[in-house]
Amino acid sequence: MPEMNGWEVLDHIRQLQPQSRVIIITAHAMEETQRMSREKDIWAYLEKPDLIDKIKGLLEKNANREGEI
Repeated sequence: MPEMNGWEVLDHIRQLQPQSRVIIITAHAMEETQRMSREKDIWAYLEKPDLIDKIKGLLEKNANREGEI
């Protein structure tokens, strides 16, 4: 995002909608990011590799069922 980083977007969202539930999805999971998420009261923090594995598992589970994806 050329104009602002993710934390700045979060601050902007919170100014507009203070009660919003925010989910952080990151490919670069770092201890600092997790700490910042807790401090900023993020509703959920997901790491992309785990998220991708969950999606793959769901697709594989349903691959043999006709018309259910």
